Amino acid sequence: MQVAVFGAGLALGITLGAGVALLAAPQSGTQTRADIVRRARRARTAVARRGNDAWLDLQDELRSMARALRRRNAQRSAEQELARESALD
Repeated sequence: MQVAVFGAGLALGITLGAGVALLAAPQSGTQTRADIVRRARRARTAVARRGNDAWLDLQDELRSMARALRRRNAQRSAEQELARESALD
């Protein structure tokens, strides 16, 4: 019940806020839509750039972890080989 009341209040607030913003807008609807499109393009470009940067960072981190695992496995193999040789002696 409380969630429904909160949701209804939130929807009403958003609707009223959007209406007031449209009435108080200093520019025409055409200009406002053009600004929205321009900002959306900028946001999309920024998100794509950040996503690409995050992907590249993740790839670098995974490569680094893979190198560390290969070194650790090589070290363990060498230690096991030494242990086998010592056991044979």
